[in-house]
Amino acid sequence: MRSPRTSGSLDQFGVAVSPEGWDDIPSRWDEGLRYAPDADMVESWDDLLPAGPPAQPLEPAQPMGRPDNGVSSGSLSGARNRAPMVPLEDMARLPLGQWVPGMPIPRPISRTRAVAVAAGRLTSNTMLISLILLILAIPVYMGITKLGLLNPKTTTTAAPRTLVPTPALAKGFTGFQTTEFAMAYPAAWQLTATDAPLNSGEVLHLERFTGVPGPADTSLTVATIAAYPADLLESRMDPIARQLRADQTLSATAERTVTYNGIRWTEKDYQQTVVKGNATVTLTLRVLAIDKAATSYFVIAVAPSSAFASANADTFEPILASLRFPKG
Repeated sequence: MRSPRTSGSLDQFGVAVSPEGWDDIPSRWDEGLRYAPDADMVESWDDLLPAGPPAQPLEPAQPMGRPDNGVSSGSLSGARNRAPMVPLEDMARLPLGQWVPGMPIPRPISRTRAVAVAAGRLTSNTMLISLILLILAIPVYMGITKLGLLNPKTTTTAAPRTLVPTPALAKGFTGFQTTEFAMAYPAAWQLTATDAPLNSGEVLHLERFTGVPGPADTSLTVATIAAYPADLLESRMDPIARQLRADQTLSATAERTVTYNGIRWTEKDYQQTVVKGNATVTLTLRVLAIDKAATSYFVIAVAPSSAFASANADTFEPILASLRFPKG
């Protein structure tokens, strides 16, 4: 970049130049020095320097200050140390990927650094894409869940419950069967089914077969419940008999083991006194219990004590002998 053309520009070097001769001064400084009017011919810059002791060295240039806070933002010496500036019109004609004089020397990038930069960009892009997909998937998942498409309800078909086959029926008897037992009972008797909660919180399911109506009815009840442990079965007979007969004074008068249709039962007898009108009637209760598979069975047979023997032979024994249970 050329200095402004002023008369003082060359006076400091002892060269006299008149203002009228500026237009004739060549563009090169050395030609201007050789052919300046009224000036002796000089061959080099050394001829222009004054003789004598060296001049006092110039003080270092002060940094240029900003007009606002006085904070230094650069210096003239720093500007001189920078790389030469390339004109804008020349930059458009620079070859791609090739360094030319006047441009800063490019620093080569190592392969390791390039791989690290590429890997970092790939990781960032992958995380960004994953986050976007996750945000978009949330409402889709909620909609699919509400419609029941993701977890369709599966209907499980329960296995058909098999009824226990009824035994051969004697004259005057009819059959009864459930999935837990089957039996024969007098055709004239009435059947009722109910549940009886126990004081222990357990629930007995009752099938009651009733003969002659009245408080002293002759009846037989089959009660079922989830199986008790074998060592506790006998101890549950007294509480169940007392609660079903609503008499807490019942106590067993006899206890034994009997077999019906090849099955061994625990059997207990009880005596109960009830009032029927103006008469007092004594009843005999026979309670039998067994465990079969996952069920405990209790059978309670009731009849007046005076007629219990005949009721037992004609009705209770045939019923107990006809009982059938699921196989297994």
